[in-house]
Amino acid sequence: MKSLYFFVSFLLSNSLQAQVDDYTFHTLYRTFEEGSEQLILRDSSLLKTAPALVATTLQVLPIGTTIQVLERMDERTTIKGFLTNWYRVQTQQSGKLIEGFVWGGNIAVGSHIGRDTSVRFMYGVAAIELIDRGDYQDPSILLEINTCKGNQLVDQLTTTAAGTIYTQTQIRATGNRGVRGIQEVLELAFSDGYCGGVSAEIVIFWTGRKLHFIKLLSQGFSDKSFARQYLVYPADKGGQSQTILYQRQIGIISTQKREKITEQSTIKYGWNGLELVKVGA
Repeated sequence: MKSLYFFVSFLLSNSLQAQVDDYTFHTLYRTFEEGSEQLILRDSSLLKTAPALVATTLQVLPIGTTIQVLERMDERTTIKGFLTNWYRVQTQQSGKLIEGFVWGGNIAVGSHIGRDTSVRFMYGVAAIELIDRGDYQDPSILLEINTCKGNQLVDQLTTTAAGTIYTQTQIRATGNRGVRGIQEVLELAFSDGYCGGVSAEIVIFWTGRKLHFIKLLSQGFSDKSFARQYLVYPADKGGQSQTILYQRQIGIISTQKREKITEQSTIKYGWNGLELVKVGA
């Protein structure tokens, strides 16, 4: 299944004292297309007889279950601060086609199959919280990244999304990039898609058993300057054996759109099986 772009927006209530329930995905963008195949994000997701939590449960769906979206319903439910729609879907269970309703938060927003094709990485919203900034509150999205084999959850990691609730996201698995002891470097990318907007990625290592949060890398661009952070792996051009290079660059952009680096630095890291550790002087 191709990775989906994750387009989100939020609605503010008339009051600046809005509560978490007032934040939702804009249905113009946050929708799974009718007729499309999607995946169930988490174990024990409930297939209901009607688009409501109180409705009778038809089936308990395991993680990784393939569903076909038949219709996006008008009914919405808030769970852990995340307000989104229900979907009428159908799925194969025990050789029979069964139809019912699934809450949208239990459907994976994006997924990617690793080089080990039995392993699938999926993500979606775990929760939306409000962070108190004194005179205002900011919505904070917690993303849930799940690794599964078939319909079995292998590991799970929760991390805070970069950017705002408008920011689009995409996940990809890029192999081990020459790093011993890991199977996949996962990149969860965030982009606002415009100059001066958010451009960042979260790097996660998959060892075959565990997901490990590695680093948040951010980029910044305007029409006159840029700043970027990135990792160079052993298998990359310019890479060093068993060393991961963290590089940071700042520069200016000429009127001819040419970049000139004015400041740069490099930090060398090694992978100890749990985290990155600095090496050398």
